[in-house]
Amino acid sequence: MLRTSPAARGLLIASLVDSTGTGMYVAGGVVYFTENLNLTATQVGSGISLGALAAALSVVGVGHVADRVGVGRALVGLQVWSALAFLCFLLVDGFAAFTFVACLVAVPERGWHPLASTVVSAVVPQEQRTDALAFMRVLRNTGFAVGGLLATGTLSAASGRALPTVVVVNSLSFLGSAALLLALGMAGPRVGKAVALVRAQDAHAGKVPWRARLPYLKVAAFDSVCCLHMSLLSMGIPLSITVWTDLPTWVVAGSYVLNTLVAVAFQRRVNGVLNASVRRATASMALSLVLLAAACGALALLPELPLAWGLACVGLGVLAITAAELAQAASSWTLALGLAPRDGSAEIYATFELGFSAQLVFGPLLVAAVVDRGGSAWAVLASALLVLLPFLASAVRSAERHRTRELVPSH
Repeated sequence: MLRTSPAARGLLIASLVDSTGTGMYVAGGVVYFTENLNLTATQVGSGISLGALAAALSVVGVGHVADRVGVGRALVGLQVWSALAFLCFLLVDGFAAFTFVACLVAVPERGWHPLASTVVSAVVPQEQRTDALAFMRVLRNTGFAVGGLLATGTLSAASGRALPTVVVVNSLSFLGSAALLLALGMAGPRVGKAVALVRAQDAHAGKVPWRARLPYLKVAAFDSVCCLHMSLLSMGIPLSITVWTDLPTWVVAGSYVLNTLVAVAFQRRVNGVLNASVRRATASMALSLVLLAAACGALALLPELPLAWGLACVGLGVLAITAAELAQAASSWTLALGLAPRDGSAEIYATFELGFSAQLVFGPLLVAAVVDRGGSAWAVLASALLVLLPFLASAVRSAERHRTRELVPSH
């Protein structure tokens, strides 16, 4: 597949490059914000949540611009935008400026994913698209791991002056990604024609009423809750370490490296176990909720533990978060495809993404508020996750019944 599709190959290589910088930023960014910019946990969470909200509101506009200038050109432009936006963090001197830059950073990041999926759908044969997207995820996780290792070295330098490096390297990675996309023909006419052909075919598909999508959206809401693993890893772990413990800051980056290495090693195996089964995917999503609750329980204990036990607790928490991530990622795609009211509709699959977008907005704010309140708040969050378990299977059964009615022709 990759040998015969230069556009797909370019997209995958570029993803590996920019994810390396992103991994360094995610592993060290929160420490930079709290130690160099002197922001509180609530301020960091609020700024990132507002950025995610701005990105969610602008993603349709980004799509319209991409339609006019070409998806390939838009992808290159978003990478350059990201490079410049991340450098603006070096100029931040307060919460208002931080929030503004967080919005600048989030918009191109959120816009990248649907455009990249559009290119994959256009240049990769239909039967190989899932494998291509899965391989892209593996490559990105690999890049995240490499970036996390680089961040570990930066944080180990124990110097606040070293922390801006995580921002600069991330910016350079986006510039390198943009250069690769250009060199490998992403902005060329071939990609534009392929995307236009796919969209012309999609235009003939009918619309599914929003009322028929509601059961599907309920399952997407559960997926949104399970996506909390992202905020727990990127904010819950780092903020808990810096606010509530005396653990060295390199532990923050080390936890991120542990997460990505385990994810790379086991993601494909987990996908194989589900084997596109809705029943297995439902059980996997339920397991994700339980694992997230376990991770919250580990973080609840963190402020009360001595240094060595605290380090072990962080490790167990990261492993629980990673297992929850693997279970969620595998079950999410299976349920999105298996419960869709109509097969083959990109618009319907995009509806499922609303849950993911909601987590990006509310997850960081929720996690920051929990960190500020300490152990008891983590225990409350863990209990709330477990309370949701009985309702998951019911939501999936409802979506299955509606799908059956949609797909069976009436007489």
